[in-house]
Amino acid sequence: MLHLLPDLLRTLWALVLRECPGRTLLSRASSARAAVADHLWLVAAVLLRPILGGPGPFERRCFSRALRLDPPSHRVEVRELATATVNGGKDVLRATLWLPSGVKGPLPTVIIRNPYGSPYRTDWGQVLLAERGYAVLLQDTRGRFGSDGDFVPVEHEREDGLATVRWAREQPWCSGRVGVFGVSYLGLTAWAAVGACGEGELQAAVPVATTARVRSVLVQPGGAFSLELVVLWVTLVFQLLLLRRPDEMLRAAREMWSSSWWSRAKPPRPRARALTMGPLQQAVAAEEEDDEFWRGRDALCELRPGRRAAADGPPPPLHLVAGWHDFFAASQLADFELASRAQPACRLTVTPHDHWGMASLRGLQVAVRAGLSTFDAHLGDGGPAWGGTGRAWPPLRGVDSRPAIERALPVQVCFLGTQRWAGFGSWPPTQGAHELHATLTPAAELLWVPTPPKPARAEEPQAAPRTRPSAAAPAPAPPAPPAAAPAAASSRVAALVRRVSRLGAPSSPGTGLLEPAPAAARLGGAELPPQLPALPSGASLTYLYSPSAPTPACGGPSFNILNGGERSQASVERRRDVLVFSSARLPEPLTVAGPVGLTVNLCEGMLRLRAPMDAASGGAQVNLCEGMLRLRAPMDAASGGAQVGGGVDGPGVEARVELGPVAAEFPRGSRVRLHVCSAAHPRWMRNLCDDPRVPLGEQRTGMAAKVRVWVDGSSRLVLPSIPSEARRGVGPL
Repeated sequence: MLHLLPDLLRTLWALVLRECPGRTLLSRASSARAAVADHLWLVAAVLLRPILGGPGPFERRCFSRALRLDPPSHRVEVRELATATVNGGKDVLRATLWLPSGVKGPLPTVIIRNPYGSPYRTDWGQVLLAERGYAVLLQDTRGRFGSDGDFVPVEHEREDGLATVRWAREQPWCSGRVGVFGVSYLGLTAWAAVGACGEGELQAAVPVATTARVRSVLVQPGGAFSLELVVLWVTLVFQLLLLRRPDEMLRAAREMWSSSWWSRAKPPRPRARALTMGPLQQAVAAEEEDDEFWRGRDALCELRPGRRAAADGPPPPLHLVAGWHDFFAASQLADFELASRAQPACRLTVTPHDHWGMASLRGLQVAVRAGLSTFDAHLGDGGPAWGGTGRAWPPLRGVDSRPAIERALPVQVCFLGTQRWAGFGSWPPTQGAHELHATLTPAAELLWVPTPPKPARAEEPQAAPRTRPSAAAPAPAPPAPPAAAPAAASSRVAALVRRVSRLGAPSSPGTGLLEPAPAAARLGGAELPPQLPALPSGASLTYLYSPSAPTPACGGPSFNILNGGERSQASVERRRDVLVFSSARLPEPLTVAGPVGLTVNLCEGMLRLRAPMDAASGGAQVNLCEGMLRLRAPMDAASGGAQVGGGVDGPGVEARVELGPVAAEFPRGSRVRLHVCSAAHPRWMRNLCDDPRVPLGEQRTGMAAKVRVWVDGSSRLVLPSIPSEARRGVGPL
């Protein structure tokens, strides 16, 4: 539990860093004191386990106190089993069966399928569930540790999950009511079982920090690839976890850190180059989701209307647990929107964590309760009603202090910024929801403007050509894009990373807030005028991007345990290859809940020389959400590169970027910020500005690129806002 020490230190500083906010200093102090007490119980449990040689009664009581659960009702016994046979009977999947000691079966059963091993050293949920009356089958996936066969990520999980569920239902210790549970890759195996099983074979599923569709996590629109996630995960699974001694793990981690080619702007080394060839190169080249490479690897559970077989029926009752800064978040919330249409007993809980933060104490408290309450409701005979647990749980800060009617709503989210919990009837929230539009201005401001009418069209493309206005022409309204984007002869990577951020410290005053005037649209307590003020026609801002020094990824949905979640963006804002747009101070608190979008008009040209550029400055801030789009452009024979929008003096293109879902509360006096840049290295594969026709493993650093962004009223940020009375969250997490 390497995350324990920094997590405890963060809690000790919670009162100063306002991670435990409240209406008064006394309430913040009380919240921080309770968090420290929970962590001390966790420290006691961690120290006792190696002393006792495994789970013991006192150690388990300490762990339950840390998670704010009821005390264990049973001791646990373990059996090692050979379970289902797969691959035509050639391979046997092996597992450990965890049972409550002294309880006669049959019992409701939970299946956890795990590629990471260490069933006795790591609690993947098997001990917590077994000591509360469940039979838990913890199985090694095919080709991992005790199981036979070859491990190919996600490829065989549907087949193996179905075989395991059917095998478990035939065992004398199983009551016939089966659920699946898992975090991260273990959640992928849970989704695979849901997707493969027919109606009635599964009674509940709790996927945590995971998704039903793999491709959307690894490949972004246009084909940009999540390099950091793939390399770190492959290293973790195929190298670090195969080592037994701690000193071997530390030595391997040090070598990986010193040779981390993926974090530098250098050509890949031979071992790393091997990762970019073969399956990885096929994944990048397979730009369509129906491509042969992704067929059978993408959709672990088909939730889209018309795609799921009628014989399979609706999915079982689900409880999805996500984190706002997790790289699975956008896909997981999309899974909930689809699943809730087919299955009314579908719940969603979103915490403020990143991927590794889901393993922190606060993340575990929420995830474990979600699993126990779901399994209690749907696996037991005559169990508690939906939304209740029937267990005497100590109150969880911020979650249980709200009215029961709100806690019973199917969507529970923690707002970034204030850390307050709120319940909604659906996601995204619809009660009082409206869009707030902010246009990008030549003064690097976000200017709040009235919402333009939406044109009636069946489908919106990702990028559309745009005509550059002349200097004498009046300021145009945002153009309506054509029905389809033009075909491109070739492509190059032009990643655009956007972050909507909450300021952590004041900065220079802005002039973007409009004076109050009678209108229907409102921003907090200020009204917006009905017309957009005139902006200079053809106005634009430029920056120079150099592939040899790519813009770094700072915080957000990163798989790097040292660079995920909320991070100060001060170092990023000082760079010359980032445009920073800032709003004026908010006159009233602003609540944002839903998907954030950006429409930006830009073009790019290939340059052989560096050009000086002004650096955008601003106060300290933290990130909320981000998105990225890879633009396609034809090759230019004169420059030898691909030029987006016809080059730096061309007409440009209109690009629409989804920045992902978010729920955040902006206090009065804070600002909203937007970053526009061309890389987020090493999270996304580096933008090389090179010939896209060159194979992936042979690409080298190309020439610098000058990017021009139009700020004449045609580039806009769209925030989904809800009134403060639409949510009832009280108390911090």
